Order: sequence, then C-alpha cells, then structure tokens
Amino acid sequence: MISRRLNQRGLSLIELMISMAMGMFLIAGFGQLFLNSTIVYRSQDELARMQESARFAFDLLSREIRMAGYTGCPQAARLADVVQGTSATNRWGEGFIKRIEGFDQDVDSMSSLFGSTARAGSDSLVIHRGDPDASFFIASHSPVTGTLTTSEGHSINAGSLIVLARADCRQVASAVMTGPSNSGGGATTVQHASGGSGDLRNCSSSLGGDADCSNSTVLAPLSFAGGQVMEAATAAYFVGSSLSGGSNRSLRRRLAGGNSEELIDGIQSMRIYYGVDTDTVPDNVPDRYVKAADVADPEWQNVVAVRIHLLVRSLNESAPAPQTYQFADQRITATDRFIRQEYSMTVALRSVDNESGP
Repeated sequence: MISRRLNQRGLSLIELMISMAMGMFLIAGFGQLFLNSTIVYRSQDELARMQESARFAFDLLSREIRMAGYTGCPQAARLADVVQGTSATNRWGEGFIKRIEGFDQDVDSMSSLFGSTARAGSDSLVIHRGDPDASFFIASHSPVTGTLTTSEGHSINAGSLIVLARADCRQVASAVMTGPSNSGGGATTVQHASGGSGDLRNCSSSLGGDADCSNSTVLAPLSFAGGQVMEAATAAYFVGSSLSGGSNRSLRRRLAGGNSEELIDGIQSMRIYYGVDTDTVPDNVPDRYVKAADVADPEWQNVVAVRIHLLVRSLNESAPAPQTYQFADQRITATDRFIRQEYSMTVALRSVDNESGP
C-alpha cells in the first residue's frame, strides 16, 4: 500500500493582515451605514412629530379663534361687560367686549400676566367666548338684586365668568357669578351682585347698556328672563415651561380664574399678528396686520383675522450639526443640534351671526 503524504499550508502573516484589514473596512462601512440610517430615521421621526404638534396646535387655536366673542347672538347686539380684574395675573380675564386680545413679548411680561409657568420671548393670546355646552334657560330674573333662576340645575360655580343673552338678542352681558358656591352642581340660581371675593369681580350688577367698567355709570338694570345664561370659556394661550423639563417649552392654556395646563409639547415660541378692519364702514376684511402693541384698545373689536407663527422644536438633538432656521422674518443660527421649524396659519374670526355655535 502506497501512502501519500499531503502537505497543508496556512496563511502567511501578510495575508492574515490583509484579510483583517478588509474585514475591518467592511465592518466600518456597515457601521457607518447603520449610523447614518439611524440619524436619518431619528430626524424624520422628529420632523413627523413636529408637524403633528403644529397641526394639533393650529387645529385647537383655529377653533377657539373662530369662536371668539360667541354669545349665541349676533355681534351687533349691545354688550354690557361688568367684569373687572383685581390681580395682575387675572386682569386679562376682563375685557369680554374685545372678543380677542393679544400681548406682545417685546412689551408685556408674560409671567406677570399668566404666572410662573409662562416664559418670555413669545407672544400670547386671550380669547373671550361663551360655552354653548354649558348654556341654561333663564326662567326669571331680578335685575335689582342681581339674581336669576334657571329652569334646571346648572353646573356653573361661584367665581366663574358668565355670559347672558336676552331672548330677542338685543342685549348680551358678561359678568362674574358671585353665588351660590354650587360646588356640587345642581343649583338653580345665579347671582351677579356688584363686587365679589375673587380676583375677578363685578363693577356693577346692572347689565343693560353698551359699556364696560370704564364707563359703568351708563349701565342700567335690565331683565334677561326668557333668555339664556352660559358659562364663559375665557382662556389665555401662551408658551411656557414643559413637563418634559430642560429647555423644552410647550403651548399652555390658562382659564380665567384657574391654573395653567400644558397642551402641546415642543412649541418653542409664538408670534401673532392681528388683521384689523380700519374701514369707516366695516367689511370684515383686514386692511393691515399688526402686532398686539400696535392695536389701540378700542380697535380690538375691529380685529377680524389672526395670523400665527409657531416655532416648533424637536425634543431631542437629532440634527447632524447646528442649523440655521427662519422665524418671524429673522434668520437665526442655533448653538445646539435641535431641529427647529416655523409653521404659520391665518384664521378669520366669525363676524356677525354666530347663533349656530361651534
């Protein structure tokens, strides 16, 4: 039997080093590809979330703006506004006669207006309207004592803002409910006596006329029997601190007489311009868009549109490098890797007949 000896050769050191180098090159390539894919995915995910936040914010704000000044009656009805603020952080709750009011970040202190959760560097918006889902029929009304009776138990609490409307819609009024406390609901009376004990009070119990507390002496007692009373939904919208902490900010809302609540995270700043109808014979078409500081006090009743610019920021630093972005006609270069995007929207206020509600 013939046996053959087979010689087995291994890899040389040079071949081994070349193989290892090629392997490391491939691993580095796949690693870089994975890293780039992860960065793109995170960026796209953040952009999608930012777009979603902007849509939610605009949907909420547009519905509220269109309802500004809602009383269940035409805007042309006479309005007696007897609400008067006694505290700086609640004074914005007065002024139902304006329907809508803004505050300019270059002029006003947001924390003084809305509390410690508000942040500087952003405009804010206050919307006055009645809540059609909290409306009750007035069975009787004593304008002298400032007490009315509803046909059923209601859920309005003392200290809340209320809106009253006569059945013929020739007169509407805004006041503070001074009693009863109605903490458990079910009361059938509403009192709107002069004065009060909260930050928002009544400068008069008379609800007849077309005036506010600056000229309340022209107001006269007037019965609203047969009409309706509804709870007001006066609310301020501003940018404030975020529950997620850090430098994140959010769109917040504060109801008159209440505490602020977070609505949408990631809203970094807000710029608001108001379309004012300056025609002698109003046509409900804005003739100019101005900042809140350029709207004279009587002109708020002539605001017919609102243009909002939102700056939305990602929750995480997912940009490959600091970005340059546009906001409110300014180009800004960031010092971090957060993604920022501007979104804008223009909303027209409902002008005359708003009897149908939202």
